[in-house]
Amino acid sequence: MDAARDAGMSALPWLALLALGLACTAALYGLHRSGRLAPAASGARAEPASV
Repeated sequence: MDAARDAGMSALPWLALLALGLACTAALYGLHRSGRLAPAASGARAEPASV
């Protein structure tokens, strides 16, 4: 942050973090809308991932 302040762009790190947060929010919203964040069934057993 000091390097950005010395360069005269003290808001740049905060704007980058804001953009990252908005991108993560959009990704989570997309996953939620597509149903990929739905909770597992109560009796369902987790299966190991196949490689």
